[in-house]
Amino acid sequence: MNTVQKTAPRPGRSAQRDAVLAAATQILEAEGWRAITARRLAEAAGCSLGQIYNLFPGTEAVLQALNLETLRALDAALAGTRPERPLAALARAYLNFTIAHRPRWAAVLEVSGAGDAELDAAVTALVARLDAALAPLCPDPDRRRRHAATLWTALEGIVGLASSGNAARLTDADPSTLAETLVTTYEAGLRRSGA
Repeated sequence: MNTVQKTAPRPGRSAQRDAVLAAATQILEAEGWRAITARRLAEAAGCSLGQIYNLFPGTEAVLQALNLETLRALDAALAGTRPERPLAALARAYLNFTIAHRPRWAAVLEVSGAGDAELDAAVTALVARLDAALAPLCPDPDRRRRHAATLWTALEGIVGLASSGNAARLTDADPSTLAETLVTTYEAGLRRSGA
């Protein structure tokens, strides 16, 4: 009697892709996005270098997929804010998320995703949340976009200084207090100026 040895089924493309993204996430969180190479991914995901390139055209595509996950996770964190002061709540949620996920957020900020429709849509969704929070304070859409960009970059400055430990050189206030001061002052200025 002839016996045929059965081999375990190979994981499907979706499972392989998930394994590569999980490996990339581990490398990213431990060492930063620059440590992600195709060779490291193949080793960490337990697959061949060829399989990496069959799943993704290159490591930038892996990073763009991770960045999309990060942007969607941030959007979900922001979606959970429904208080009386939406601008302050969004700032707090943004601050908490980006500090807790600093290596992932650094990849979003530092890796170009220009021209990627899904990444563009995810950023648009985030900006729409800030836009909606600013709408009662600033009816003009063009000025509102400028205010949204100003607040976003100012909050990122707080996150960057807090993450690097350099905020302590300027103040003993914690990042949440700094963000609250920023938003409260900005809101008051918009109300006074009529935006």
